[in-house]
Amino acid sequence: MKKNGKTIVSAYVKGDDNTPEYYRIYQYLYKIDGINCKYHKMMSTWVYKHFMPVSRRPVLIKIFVYLHQYVRMLLALVSDNMNIPDVLIVHKRIISHYMPFSFNWMLNRLHRKGVKIIWDFDDHILKTKEISLDNFHLMSSISEKIVVTHRFLANLIDEEYQDKVTILPTTDGDMEPHVKRADLAEQRLLTLHDNIRLIWIGTSYNIPLLSDIVPQLEYAAITIKEKENRCLSITVVCDKPLISRTKHLRIINIPWSRITAIEELKNAHIGIMPLPDSEFNRGKGGFKLVQYMAMALPCIGSDVGFNNKVIDSSCGFLLKDDNEVTWLNAITTISDSTSWRKFSEAAIRKWERDFSFERNLSFWTSSIKDNQSSNE
Repeated sequence: MKKNGKTIVSAYVKGDDNTPEYYRIYQYLYKIDGINCKYHKMMSTWVYKHFMPVSRRPVLIKIFVYLHQYVRMLLALVSDNMNIPDVLIVHKRIISHYMPFSFNWMLNRLHRKGVKIIWDFDDHILKTKEISLDNFHLMSSISEKIVVTHRFLANLIDEEYQDKVTILPTTDGDMEPHVKRADLAEQRLLTLHDNIRLIWIGTSYNIPLLSDIVPQLEYAAITIKEKENRCLSITVVCDKPLISRTKHLRIINIPWSRITAIEELKNAHIGIMPLPDSEFNRGKGGFKLVQYMAMALPCIGSDVGFNNKVIDSSCGFLLKDDNEVTWLNAITTISDSTSWRKFSEAAIRKWERDFSFERNLSFWTSSIKDNQSSNE
């Protein structure tokens, strides 16, 4: 119920604001005035830091993590059923894999009480079995709004609920103030004469995708050194390092944080997102590419899923074949100084046009503040 004139929001997320949920949920709720938000984290910061990704852990660890989630989410739902919020936001799911009947009952009760439920997901959560098919249908039924990153995910929703779906690509609202510095492009161009700096930002879960193309990058590093006398490096901003032996490609591992990501993007020349084709990867939202473009970086990405809606020929390269020649051609074409400037300017224009943070913020503000719940 509204308190002191503020809309009461209850947000169910996996981790704190140093996890990927920041870009889907936290960054918007932090900027909306007139709301009082309670964040229900499925995992404590300590558990998230030490046991994620849990899919790669022994069975006993998986059981412990599930019980940890169960207790936290049970208490959260009981609290919300005792103190009814105006809006309930669920990112992906309440609890991973299996949701007990009692959770279903409490969610349905909140729905019957007139709570506006907004369900957001940005991955193929059915494919990863983060949510069961029954619970997927339940969330589709009780949600007033369903928010996804692109059409592939929207099509997972049954036809009878399609009118609830809003497509909202993931973007990054922290980049814009930095990219508007007038001298940033010139600083990058100065270093481009000697060293082409690639960057990859991601989680340790996706490190194997980067490892797979190290041979292609090593080939590019050798060729560029021989023909242009320039070095090729890649900065990996991640919670775990990329371990790979290379002779010519320089690998720089930087522990991830939002601040370090911004600083390393300032120094980079090209952002990359290799992605093998699979049903799960076709559900990805291309966020790395959007984040690079928010910092006016040209991009190279695999032609898979939503990537082909993010990159066009004005701001980078979509690679259909991940062989040595295509990676080399893409890197050398972009890293010509005149070409780089054109690609860079096109990247920020496309971000402003297609992935504006302010547009996303406006959606979340109106979705939450235009609450007409009957529980007032």
